[in-house]
Amino acid sequence: MRICLVNALFYPFAGGVEKHMYELSRELVRQGVDVTVVTARLRGTPAYEEIDGVKVHRVPCLEVRAPGFYPPPLIFAPG
Repeated sequence: MRICLVNALFYPFAGGVEKHMYELSRELVRQGVDVTVVTARLRGTPAYEEIDGVKVHRVPCLEVRAPGFYPPPLIFAPG
């Protein structure tokens, strides 16, 4: 079985949804499922990497930070 999870943010960003996706995807891989995560590419992260058997594809995005107002970065996908 193959599963694709999509969210604006993922590891190394550590919010609630991101932690849930990380733990869920790791457990699915442990059970033999082929898991791919598609997420935004934050500054300093690679376009592709494998984390604990989870394939992580990061797509280009515009990242806006508003410290003190909204802690996680706001993500805008081009086009």
